[in-house]
Amino acid sequence: MDKDVPRIGGLTWKQIVDAIQTRPTVEVWPIAGPALGYRSKSAAYDAARKGFIRVLEQGRKRPVPTPWLRQVLGLDAGRRQRRRSTA
Repeated sequence: MDKDVPRIGGLTWKQIVDAIQTRPTVEVWPIAGPALGYRSKSAAYDAARKGFIRVLEQGRKRPVPTPWLRQVLGLDAGRRQRRRSTA
């Protein structure tokens, strides 16, 4: 294990981005919260409860949809919007 690689919630940034790009949903912690800048588990879950992090209602679980997360983070390169010309 490389000690020079910064870890967020036990994961590296590369692992977080890989999960966001390959899975249909991810957990609030340790993936979505840190990706959105929440530095603690309680802050991430509080943001999800208040609606700052979009979650799906599935019983006790509250997964975060990755299409929304990719859009918020700007990782959705294939679906960029074109600017309208103001002619």
